[in-house]
Amino acid sequence: MAWQATRTAYWLSLSNDHGVLDPGNTTAVTATINETAQGLAVGTYRDSITFTNTTTGSGDSIRNLTLSIGVSPSSITCEVSRSELVLGEFLQVSGKITPDLTQAGAFVDISFIHSGVSEVHRSVIANSLGQFFYELACGDIKTAGDWTVRASWEGDQGLEGATSADRLIQVSKGESRVTVNAGSQAIKFGEAVDISGKFTPQPDCGGDLSG
Repeated sequence: MAWQATRTAYWLSLSNDHGVLDPGNTTAVTATINETAQGLAVGTYRDSITFTNTTTGSGDSIRNLTLSIGVSPSSITCEVSRSELVLGEFLQVSGKITPDLTQAGAFVDISFIHSGVSEVHRSVIANSLGQFFYELACGDIKTAGDWTVRASWEGDQGLEGATSADRLIQVSKGESRVTVNAGSQAIKFGEAVDISGKFTPQPDCGGDLSG
């Protein structure tokens, strides 16, 4: 199997970037920070190493790397207003980044993960105190079951990024109401009749919750 390793950052060096492996064998690739990193300004830098099977394409993978220069570690919390809810009900996600932000307007990614498989991502902006709030929108969660809520941010010029602890919520199916309107009319046997109706979820958040 022929393989290749690629990166884009000039401050990152690889001990080996290609080769051929016999079945069952492995090889080590060491990533090191080279001397050009000395010229980088204070901040957080990111790159990824892509490993490619150039023979068949099977087993390709990516490894992400983060380089922090002159920045301090941070932490982020994630809280949910309730741990159980019915589809369509209100839920608020809140949290805080600490220590104090070195610049305002930090973007926070809030992930809603269903059974470890499907994910929904929503972005909010933290205020000058590092606090953020998000109210679950109609349709964000459209499937009953166990969901994980997680908050993360990528950091800024003075602070490293961080990921919160997971919060678990249990979402139950809602009830529904179906109304039918056939009108009042005289018809003959065999004639077509127009029938209309409406499906309404309970609670009704005003959107499509069919998942």
